[in-house]
Amino acid sequence: MDGRRNPLFQPVNYLIATTGEGHDRRRRLCCIRYLIPELDYCSNCPLIRKP
Repeated sequence: MDGRRNPLFQPVNYLIATTGEGHDRRRRLCCIRYLIPELDYCSNCPLIRKP
């Protein structure tokens, strides 16, 4: 341990859904799945989320 924060800590966060029912899942880090030609962005991709 060198005192730096772990960038892989909590890779997925669960937030209260905008509808108020259940939870939305949001990734902190991109899984780079979109680089595979047959696949698109994940539904919880941080690259397409607005801050």
